[in-house]
Amino acid sequence: MGAKLDELVLLALERTYKGDKGFEFENFAQKISRCKHGDDYFATSPFKDGGVDGFKDRFSEELVVSKHRKPGIIYQYGTTEDFEKKIRSTYHSLKHNGINVTKINYFTARSISQLTKHIDSLEDELDIAVSITDQAQFCVMAANSECKKIFQEFVATMIGSLEDEADKNIRLDYPSLYLSAWYKYENRTEANKTITNIADSLIIWALRNTDPDKNIFMHEHQIYETIEQEFPTAKHSIKSIFRDRLAHLNKLRTEFSRQSIQKHKQGYCLPKETREDFQEKNQNSKELLLLTKSSVLKRLEEQGCIKHKEEIVELLLFSIKNIYMKQGMKLLQSITSDDEESYNDLSLIDAVESAIEELTNYTYTHKNKELVYRVLRAMLVNPDHIEQEYLTRSCYLYIMHYIMHNNMDIVNYFDERTKRLSLIVHSDIIVLAMSEEYLPKEGQHYRNMLAYLNQQGAELIMTEESLTEIYMQLHIASLSYRHDIQPFENDFTASSVKYIPVLMTRAYMYNKIDRLVSSWEEFVNNFCTPMNALNKSYQVQAKEELKIYLTDKYKLEYLSSHELKENIDTAVADALTQILIPHKKKPIMAEHVANVNVYISTLRDRNKEVSSNPFGYQTYWLTREKTVYNSAKDFFNKHQLGRRLIMRPEFIMEQIILTPDSKSIAKSYTSTFPTALGIQMSQQLSIPTFTRIMKKLNEIKGLDESRAKALLNNVIQITAEDTTLTHDLSVYEQEDVLLDTDAEEMHESFKMKLESIIKQAEKKTQSK
Repeated sequence: MGAKLDELVLLALERTYKGDKGFEFENFAQKISRCKHGDDYFATSPFKDGGVDGFKDRFSEELVVSKHRKPGIIYQYGTTEDFEKKIRSTYHSLKHNGINVTKINYFTARSISQLTKHIDSLEDELDIAVSITDQAQFCVMAANSECKKIFQEFVATMIGSLEDEADKNIRLDYPSLYLSAWYKYENRTEANKTITNIADSLIIWALRNTDPDKNIFMHEHQIYETIEQEFPTAKHSIKSIFRDRLAHLNKLRTEFSRQSIQKHKQGYCLPKETREDFQEKNQNSKELLLLTKSSVLKRLEEQGCIKHKEEIVELLLFSIKNIYMKQGMKLLQSITSDDEESYNDLSLIDAVESAIEELTNYTYTHKNKELVYRVLRAMLVNPDHIEQEYLTRSCYLYIMHYIMHNNMDIVNYFDERTKRLSLIVHSDIIVLAMSEEYLPKEGQHYRNMLAYLNQQGAELIMTEESLTEIYMQLHIASLSYRHDIQPFENDFTASSVKYIPVLMTRAYMYNKIDRLVSSWEEFVNNFCTPMNALNKSYQVQAKEELKIYLTDKYKLEYLSSHELKENIDTAVADALTQILIPHKKKPIMAEHVANVNVYISTLRDRNKEVSSNPFGYQTYWLTREKTVYNSAKDFFNKHQLGRRLIMRPEFIMEQIILTPDSKSIAKSYTSTFPTALGIQMSQQLSIPTFTRIMKKLNEIKGLDESRAKALLNNVIQITAEDTTLTHDLSVYEQEDVLLDTDAEEMHESFKMKLESIIKQAEKKTQSK
């Protein structure tokens, strides 16, 4: 990246007051003062300075010096939180000793809010001029390259290496190979295929320790053997192009007319400039890691975390690694096997548990794990620009790590995709994109994916059946809000919101807690008229509103049921529907899945789409759906229906990573790269369970409103810990539950269980 100097300065300043590094800050501040004022500035001894850390002796006309050549303008540097007390104390101490200062320039490592107000107050009280330089002003100076060398030295002193005690638990997982791969990735061109970029990176990696000045060279066979020893699958992928790429790199000139590698009589080596590039990339990665760690620590502190912060940060970073390594594993499984089980989403909770198995030096509590989960989810949903860059780079590097160690050939599959994609976009993808309405751009993973596809010229199609399912999502969410959420709307916490089963209601409540939206009506009105969503008699009007909104917002083409059925063998589709009905919530859903799969297979035949790999076709069904082919293998084979009809959203993410494209991710797309596709953020209570809980709490509320509100979050939390959670976007079958909650009597066993949960919640509430 080249982490920005001002960001590193901010981190370094924070370390001075958090790590009791006052002397280091004073030394830095004196150098900055001298840089700004030259020979006019004089530093005092750090010992027995009477509170004066520096002063001006040569003054311009408007500045006053005392008769006894005592400084009239002084400099004071501090890391203390109570800076006003320190300024007052110094002023009165100097006055007591007969020194009348006219101005105090105070430098602080901290950030001060309402700075002007504090300055005005001190000036009125002390009747002198006061100037305060805080974190923000130091960062502005660094950003403007003022006194650049001093800032760089300060950063090097405070965070220049990972040897500090606070950083020992963070393992730097960016070896030079992947930095080299990232370098090629950032600078790739349309002319290069992914496999050639990887071959180039491996050659440069193998030469990483060469140095012509020390007479360290490698012969051609040594370079190849080094690669093959570390990456056995390379012999199947790059052996045939290795010699050509070696010659190419020897001839290749960079934008500065430098060779990428050099060939001497003694063998090959990296030139000094390339080795310096390596050092810079490694340093940049260290800086990015440190900045990310600092950002995570802030998030932990905001969550009230005080103890074992370093261990918790390490768990979070290992969880990120675990997620993307498994993405690489999942990609490989999906290519080498027809089994749709490889389509399962990766769970954040499972990623944290897997990371704990790797980290045996510390025992993590349930509270630690919950904290990591909350912060990790927040990073993925709402990352700052440092976190976004770290996630994007981690996504690329760890997926590549898995692929390069296990099956390098699969990168060729993505290179073969030259056709314009035609995607039937399922309702689950569209609803997820709608749920991101109030998230920052960086957290809109599904919207960003659709935007990327549009940029690439893909044809995105929404069927009439999908439109109906999207309407049902809003309708069910409206019912859930009215029956379950509204009576306790202002009493939910983020910890209990995550268990709300209906996606759009859950999204609304997260945004309500964050004060991004004020009412359910305001939220739904982004998509259609709220009353039309709630009242099914207005379904036609609601669907028309949604159709206009969605086709315009996401550049979707609309495919009516009539047009779809005109282009398929309805007898085949009907037969497939009957096979799928036992595996779907309702027959209408099985019918839609069957029709879409037969339609895509028909289009592939009609357009003569042929591919030797699962990613080489033009037409797919873009969905998180997974139970189709596994449920009807014999039927698919008998009727010669196409396989690999599904395109999972995370495969789009991996295409962005693995397909050379100078226009997208490497340039402008980095800030919105969809790092969370295929990741299951949380699991929820089932709709019947959640509805029964809320019904019981409403009964309690009728007797004692305060008691019901107090119990709410504890009841949900305890139930979640004692219940099998689910993650199901389908809500079709739950309409009756929400429309007529009185008609569904609770099972006696659940009644008893719920009473027990309420007693536990009461004890928990009273203990607080």
